[in-house]
Amino acid sequence: MKNSPCRSWLVYAVVSLSAMAPPMTLQIARAQSVATYPAKPVRFVCVTAPGGGLDVVGRIVADRLSRSFAQTVLMENRPGAGGNIASEYVAKGNNDGYTLLETTVNHHVNSFIYKSPGYNPRKDFVAVVQLSEAPSAIIVNAQSTYRTFKDLLAAARAQPGKIAYGSGGNGQPTHVAMEMFKKAANIDFTHVPYKGGGPATLDVIAGQIPMAMSALPGMAQHLQSGTLRVLAVTSAKRWPTLPDVPSIAESGYSGYSHMTWIGLLAPTGTPRDIVLRLNQEVAKVLAIPEVRQRILAIGAEPVGKSPADFETMLKADYEATAKLVAQFYAYGAVVDLHIDGKLTLGENIADLGGLLVAYDAFKLATKGRGAAKIDGLTPDQRFFLAYAQTWRTAQRPEQLRLQVQSNEHAPAKFRTNGPVSDTPAFARAFDCKPGDPMLQPPENFVDIW
Repeated sequence: MKNSPCRSWLVYAVVSLSAMAPPMTLQIARAQSVATYPAKPVRFVCVTAPGGGLDVVGRIVADRLSRSFAQTVLMENRPGAGGNIASEYVAKGNNDGYTLLETTVNHHVNSFIYKSPGYNPRKDFVAVVQLSEAPSAIIVNAQSTYRTFKDLLAAARAQPGKIAYGSGGNGQPTHVAMEMFKKAANIDFTHVPYKGGGPATLDVIAGQIPMAMSALPGMAQHLQSGTLRVLAVTSAKRWPTLPDVPSIAESGYSGYSHMTWIGLLAPTGTPRDIVLRLNQEVAKVLAIPEVRQRILAIGAEPVGKSPADFETMLKADYEATAKLVAQFYAYGAVVDLHIDGKLTLGENIADLGGLLVAYDAFKLATKGRGAAKIDGLTPDQRFFLAYAQTWRTAQRPEQLRLQVQSNEHAPAKFRTNGPVSDTPAFARAFDCKPGDPMLQPPENFVDIW
């Protein structure tokens, strides 16, 4: 017997409603999770090691937010690869609002200078709230012979490339800030990247490195204890908490300014209501006088933007970063490090510091971890890496000593009585102008291949 039109319509309706049931169930479940959020501890995954500016600001906010939520808010530090390890971890994790990324300027920089950062900053995250902004500062040990910013500049000009500076890592705001200054001042310092501003600052205090560009919020306790001296800040004007310290701009480099934002991001797909709840609660925390004072005291300015305003800022920062990277990372090579046949590092090596990072990884890999090889450098770039590593080990004896061979093994085109960068071969290898100050030649160089 044929179905009547009415019966057919009823069957279709029942089937259609049945097909809709699972999505409706998921929507209800998700609505319930939003209504009860947070029902378990929330984590701030920080891209740097403990002790740096990000870590300090994050802990201040997390501590007070725990009270507001009546639920624990934990800080989890996952430093390494310029922030890529933490960023990839959060990007590929659950988007339920319980795991957030605390990050900064390098979140965008890394997408341009690393071959495979492991995440896409514009697609894998949504803006939650901006926590603060602050300048970076050039710091030295309190007993340093560099009493003023002018003293440091005079010494750097007298010995181009011989003074090393530490930063929070390749692509970190402190690295970018110093590279911007180097270009503005036409001066050269050698970059030594660390896994966060905290370790770099501690090495300055210990006398292991002469200076660092460090985030201001990460050094407050050391300034109070008198173990550090600040020579200059990167804000356009003097910073309120350091009224006696000049800005780089007022020291003869008008127009120079570099500020660092710190913010919370969530994985794409996090429920909008949870993002809004997080934003509102964090903004309330940042408005509490006690919290504001604690953040101001360490040299940062609380912000607390809406998700829309923070997203607008992030978009503009991403676009500005693209231009900045094109300007400061115009030469280099993509370097792949393989350990036991597996690619473990794919990095766009854009400066001497980046080359040394790749080489350090190579040395660590070959020290009891298996067979390793490094690909992607031209022969000329390989020679320069060996040459530069010799210089660093000579200047920093605590570094791993390497087997040294006579300079007579150097390619003839690199032999010179002046800086290696005077040779046309170096200029071609690194796409720079002959005569750019880099390093004075050592008596020997290391043949690492």
